[in-house]
Amino acid sequence: MITRTVTLIMLMLLSTFSYSYATDKELTLIRGGSDTGMSAQRSNLYTVSLEGKGYVVNRPASMPDKQIVEFFNNTKQPVIWPGTTDYGARMDLDFSSENLVAIEYTGLYYMCYTGNRTNTKQIKLGIPKSAPKTTLDKLGYKTIFPYKNNGATVRAAIAGEVEAVVVNQNSANKLKSAGMKCEEFGGFNQVAFLLARNIEDLDQFRKDVAGILSGPEFSEWQNKAGLLNDSFTGDVDKDYNTVKTSWNIWANQ
Repeated sequence: MITRTVTLIMLMLLSTFSYSYATDKELTLIRGGSDTGMSAQRSNLYTVSLEGKGYVVNRPASMPDKQIVEFFNNTKQPVIWPGTTDYGARMDLDFSSENLVAIEYTGLYYMCYTGNRTNTKQIKLGIPKSAPKTTLDKLGYKTIFPYKNNGATVRAAIAGEVEAVVVNQNSANKLKSAGMKCEEFGGFNQVAFLLARNIEDLDQFRKDVAGILSGPEFSEWQNKAGLLNDSFTGDVDKDYNTVKTSWNIWANQ
Protein backbone atom coordinates (compact mmCIF):
# COMPACT_ATOMS: atom_id res chain seq x y z
CA MET A 1 0.00 0.00 0.00
CA ILE A 2 2.80 2.39 0.91
CA THR A 3 4.62 1.54 -2.32
CA ARG A 4 1.48 2.19 -4.33
CA THR A 5 0.94 5.56 -2.61
CA VAL A 6 4.54 6.62 -3.24
CA THR A 7 4.21 5.60 -6.88
CA LEU A 8 1.02 7.64 -7.29
CA ILE A 9 2.65 10.69 -5.70
CA MET A 10 5.65 10.37 -8.04
CA LEU A 11 3.38 10.10 -11.07
CA MET A 12 1.43 13.18 -9.95
CA LEU A 13 4.66 15.14 -9.50
CA LEU A 14 5.93 14.01 -12.90
CA SER A 15 2.63 14.97 -14.50
CA THR A 16 2.77 18.41 -12.88
CA PHE A 17 6.35 18.92 -14.03
CA SER A 18 5.56 17.83 -17.59
CA TYR A 19 2.55 20.15 -17.77
CA SER A 20 4.58 23.08 -16.47
CA TYR A 21 7.36 22.39 -18.99
CA ALA A 22 4.88 22.21 -21.87
CA THR A 23 3.20 25.42 -20.71
CA ASP A 24 6.51 27.28 -20.43
CA LYS A 25 7.34 26.33 -24.02
CA GLU A 26 3.88 26.82 -25.50
CA LEU A 27 3.38 29.70 -27.92
CA THR A 28 1.06 30.95 -30.64
CA LEU A 29 2.32 31.61 -34.16
CA ILE A 30 0.30 34.20 -36.10
CA ARG A 31 0.61 35.06 -39.78
CA GLY A 32 -1.11 36.70 -42.71
CA GLY A 33 -1.25 35.79 -46.38
CA SER A 34 -2.44 32.70 -48.20
CA ASP A 35 -2.06 29.13 -47.06
CA THR A 36 0.53 28.42 -49.75
CA GLY A 37 2.60 31.61 -49.94
CA MET A 38 5.96 32.41 -48.41
CA SER A 39 4.47 33.41 -45.05
CA ALA A 40 2.79 30.03 -44.83
CA GLN A 41 5.95 28.21 -45.90
CA ARG A 42 8.04 30.05 -43.30
CA SER A 43 5.40 29.42 -40.63
CA ASN A 44 5.44 25.71 -41.42
CA LEU A 45 9.23 25.62 -41.13
CA TYR A 46 9.14 27.42 -37.78
CA THR A 47 6.43 25.09 -36.49
CA VAL A 48 8.25 21.89 -37.39
CA SER A 49 11.61 23.16 -36.14
CA LEU A 50 10.28 24.56 -32.85
CA GLU A 51 8.28 21.44 -32.14
CA GLY A 52 11.50 19.49 -32.70
CA LYS A 53 12.96 21.52 -29.83
CA GLY A 54 10.08 20.71 -27.51
CA TYR A 55 7.84 23.72 -28.08
CA VAL A 56 4.07 23.48 -28.44
CA VAL A 57 3.04 25.70 -31.36
CA ASN A 58 -0.56 26.84 -31.72
CA ARG A 59 -1.55 27.93 -35.24
CA PRO A 60 -4.66 30.11 -35.71
CA ALA A 61 -5.93 30.66 -39.24
CA SER A 62 -4.32 33.38 -41.37
CA MET A 63 -5.26 36.87 -40.16
CA PRO A 64 -5.86 40.20 -41.92
CA ASP A 65 -3.17 42.81 -41.25
CA LYS A 66 -5.26 44.75 -38.71
CA GLN A 67 -6.01 41.60 -36.74
CA ILE A 68 -2.31 40.66 -36.65
CA VAL A 69 -1.52 44.05 -35.08
CA GLU A 70 -4.33 43.78 -32.54
CA PHE A 71 -3.47 40.23 -31.54
CA PHE A 72 0.27 40.87 -31.29
CA ASN A 73 -0.18 44.05 -29.23
CA ASN A 74 -2.90 42.82 -26.87
CA THR A 75 -2.44 39.11 -26.26
CA LYS A 76 -1.17 37.89 -22.90
CA GLN A 77 0.01 34.65 -24.50
CA PRO A 78 3.54 34.00 -25.75
CA VAL A 79 3.25 34.88 -29.44
CA ILE A 80 5.54 35.02 -32.48
CA TRP A 81 5.04 36.60 -35.89
CA PRO A 82 7.21 35.86 -38.96
CA GLY A 83 7.03 39.21 -40.71
CA THR A 84 8.68 41.06 -43.59
CA THR A 85 9.48 44.75 -43.75
CA ASP A 86 7.13 45.44 -46.67
CA TYR A 87 4.32 45.08 -44.10
CA GLY A 88 5.39 48.58 -43.05
CA ALA A 89 3.41 49.89 -46.03
CA ARG A 90 0.26 48.09 -44.88
CA MET A 91 0.14 48.06 -41.09
CA ASP A 92 0.87 50.33 -38.15
CA LEU A 93 2.87 48.08 -35.85
CA ASP A 94 5.31 49.56 -33.38
CA PHE A 95 7.94 47.13 -32.14
CA SER A 96 11.22 47.47 -30.28
CA SER A 97 14.48 45.56 -30.09
CA GLU A 98 12.94 43.64 -27.18
CA ASN A 99 10.47 42.11 -29.64
CA LEU A 100 13.05 41.10 -32.24
CA VAL A 101 14.11 37.46 -32.15
CA ALA A 102 16.18 37.24 -35.33
CA ILE A 103 16.61 38.32 -38.93
CA GLU A 104 15.74 35.46 -41.24
CA TYR A 105 16.85 36.68 -44.67
CA THR A 106 17.16 39.68 -46.95
CA GLY A 107 15.21 39.62 -50.20
CA LEU A 108 16.53 41.97 -52.89
CA TYR A 109 14.35 43.86 -55.36
CA TYR A 110 15.10 43.92 -59.08
CA MET A 111 14.48 46.15 -62.06
CA CYS A 112 13.35 43.96 -64.96
CA TYR A 113 12.90 45.45 -68.39
CA THR A 114 12.77 45.05 -72.14
CA GLY A 115 14.79 47.28 -74.43
CA ASN A 116 16.75 50.21 -72.97
CA ARG A 117 15.90 50.84 -69.32
CA THR A 118 17.73 54.19 -69.23
CA ASN A 119 15.10 55.96 -71.34
CA THR A 120 13.05 56.88 -68.28
CA LYS A 121 11.00 59.58 -69.98
CA GLN A 122 9.39 57.10 -72.35
CA ILE A 123 9.28 53.82 -70.44
CA LYS A 124 6.15 52.81 -68.56
CA LEU A 125 7.18 51.39 -65.18
CA GLY A 126 5.06 48.85 -63.30
CA ILE A 127 5.37 48.39 -59.53
CA PRO A 128 3.52 46.60 -56.72
CA LYS A 129 1.27 49.24 -55.16
CA SER A 130 2.91 48.79 -51.74
CA ALA A 131 6.41 49.60 -53.07
CA PRO A 132 8.05 52.73 -51.56
CA LYS A 133 6.93 55.44 -54.00
CA THR A 134 9.22 58.12 -52.61
CA THR A 135 12.21 56.03 -53.68
CA LEU A 136 10.74 55.19 -57.08
CA ASP A 137 9.74 58.78 -57.84
CA LYS A 138 13.42 59.74 -57.73
CA LEU A 139 14.10 57.51 -60.74
CA GLY A 140 12.45 60.03 -63.06
CA TYR A 141 10.03 57.69 -64.83
CA LYS A 142 7.26 59.66 -66.47
CA THR A 143 4.56 57.03 -66.05
CA ILE A 144 4.36 54.62 -63.10
CA PHE A 145 1.58 52.06 -62.93
CA PRO A 146 0.86 50.52 -59.50
CA TYR A 147 -0.43 46.94 -59.51
CA LYS A 148 -2.06 44.90 -56.74
CA ASN A 149 1.06 42.90 -55.86
CA ASN A 150 4.23 41.36 -57.31
CA GLY A 151 2.26 38.67 -59.12
CA ALA A 152 0.03 41.20 -60.88
CA THR A 153 3.10 43.27 -61.79
CA VAL A 154 4.73 40.21 -63.35
CA ARG A 155 1.63 39.46 -65.40
CA ALA A 156 1.52 43.06 -66.64
CA ALA A 157 5.16 42.86 -67.75
CA ILE A 158 4.64 39.56 -69.58
CA ALA A 159 1.51 40.94 -71.26
CA GLY A 160 3.49 43.97 -72.48
CA GLU A 161 1.46 46.55 -70.54
CA VAL A 162 4.71 48.09 -69.25
CA GLU A 163 8.32 48.05 -70.43
CA ALA A 164 9.94 47.82 -66.99
CA VAL A 165 8.99 46.69 -63.50
CA VAL A 166 10.43 46.68 -59.99
CA VAL A 167 9.64 43.37 -58.30
CA ASN A 168 10.91 41.04 -55.62
CA GLN A 169 13.47 38.32 -56.19
CA ASN A 170 11.03 35.48 -56.76
CA SER A 171 9.13 37.51 -59.37
CA ALA A 172 12.37 38.57 -61.05
CA ASN A 173 13.28 34.91 -61.54
CA LYS A 174 9.98 34.38 -63.36
CA LEU A 175 10.61 37.36 -65.62
CA LYS A 176 14.14 36.16 -66.41
CA SER A 177 12.61 32.88 -67.52
CA ALA A 178 10.23 34.87 -69.72
CA GLY A 179 13.20 36.55 -71.44
CA MET A 180 13.41 39.90 -69.64
CA LYS A 181 16.66 41.40 -68.35
CA CYS A 182 16.83 41.90 -64.59
CA GLU A 183 19.32 43.84 -62.49
CA GLU A 184 19.53 44.41 -58.74
CA PHE A 185 17.55 47.56 -57.98
CA GLY A 186 19.25 48.67 -54.76
CA GLY A 187 16.71 51.31 -53.76
CA PHE A 188 15.14 49.13 -51.10
CA ASN A 189 14.93 45.51 -50.03
CA GLN A 190 12.69 43.22 -48.03
CA VAL A 191 13.97 41.90 -44.70
CA ALA A 192 12.28 38.85 -43.19
CA PHE A 193 12.38 38.64 -39.42
CA LEU A 194 10.75 37.04 -36.39
CA LEU A 195 9.06 39.08 -33.65
CA ALA A 196 7.91 37.84 -30.25
CA ARG A 197 6.00 38.97 -27.18
CA ASN A 198 5.55 37.46 -23.72
CA ILE A 199 8.29 34.84 -24.17
CA GLU A 200 9.47 33.98 -20.65
CA ASP A 201 13.10 33.22 -21.49
CA LEU A 202 13.70 35.37 -24.57
CA ASP A 203 17.48 34.90 -24.53
CA GLN A 204 17.11 31.13 -24.71
CA PHE A 205 14.41 31.42 -27.35
CA ARG A 206 16.70 33.57 -29.47
CA LYS A 207 19.40 30.91 -29.18
CA ASP A 208 16.92 28.21 -30.19
CA VAL A 209 15.77 30.21 -33.23
CA ALA A 210 19.36 31.02 -34.25
CA GLY A 211 20.05 27.29 -34.30
CA ILE A 212 16.92 26.70 -36.35
CA LEU A 213 17.81 29.35 -38.94
CA SER A 214 21.27 27.86 -39.44
CA GLY A 215 19.83 24.34 -39.67
CA PRO A 216 19.28 22.36 -42.88
CA GLU A 217 15.53 23.00 -43.27
CA PHE A 218 15.73 26.78 -43.41
CA SER A 219 19.06 26.82 -45.24
CA GLU A 220 17.78 24.53 -48.00
CA TRP A 221 14.58 26.55 -48.36
CA GLN A 222 16.47 29.84 -48.57
CA ASN A 223 19.00 28.50 -51.07
CA LYS A 224 16.22 27.15 -53.28
CA ALA A 225 14.49 30.53 -53.20
CA GLY A 226 17.78 32.34 -53.92
CA LEU A 227 17.54 34.42 -50.74
CA LEU A 228 20.40 35.99 -48.79
CA ASN A 229 20.80 35.08 -45.13
CA ASP A 230 23.89 37.09 -44.28
CA SER A 231 22.13 40.01 -42.52
CA PHE A 232 21.65 38.19 -39.21
CA THR A 233 24.48 39.12 -36.84
CA GLY A 234 23.05 37.95 -33.51
CA ASP A 235 23.61 41.45 -32.12
CA VAL A 236 20.05 42.43 -31.22
CA ASP A 237 20.58 46.20 -31.54
CA LYS A 238 22.33 45.93 -34.93
CA ASP A 239 19.75 43.49 -36.26
CA TYR A 240 16.90 45.67 -35.00
CA ASN A 241 18.41 48.68 -36.78
CA THR A 242 18.55 46.68 -40.04
CA VAL A 243 14.92 45.64 -39.72
CA LYS A 244 13.61 49.02 -38.58
CA THR A 245 15.48 50.94 -41.30
CA SER A 246 13.93 48.76 -44.01
CA TRP A 247 10.50 48.87 -42.31
CA ASN A 248 10.56 52.67 -42.20
CA ILE A 249 11.43 52.92 -45.91
CA TRP A 250 8.29 50.95 -46.72
CA ALA A 251 6.19 52.82 -44.13
CA ASN A 252 7.24 56.38 -44.93
CA GLN A 253 5.88 56.90 -48.41
